[in-house]
Amino acid sequence: MAATDSPDTTTGTREAERPAETTGGRFERPGHAAAAPAAGRSSGGATASIVLGAVGIVGGIFIPLVGLVLGIIGLVLGMQARKGGGGKAGVIVSTIAIVVSVAVWAAAVLIMTS
Repeated sequence: MAATDSPDTTTGTREAERPAETTGGRFERPGHAAAAPAAGRSSGGATASIVLGAVGIVGGIFIPLVGLVLGIIGLVLGMQARKGGGGKAGVIVSTIAIVVSVAVWAAAVLIMTS
């Protein structure tokens, strides 16, 4: 190797042309940062709260105790997610699940006692 040759010129590619490998096996251009997550991205607790509330509404119609338990768990997860900046929909859906469960339970008690 001559004194003017550098290790980069012997390989045939310049360092700037090589893609920089990042996590996840993706490549990005040198000098560019990875994209930041979306600002309105919901948390897992908020999503779980919505799902539990929706299942609690359906479950509360057929088995009020199941709807009540799922609604309470969804409400707790939604409240925790609200502290992090999300979870409003989960709190609403879980509250509806609790109300439906209590209403069906009350209707069943009224029917049984009359």
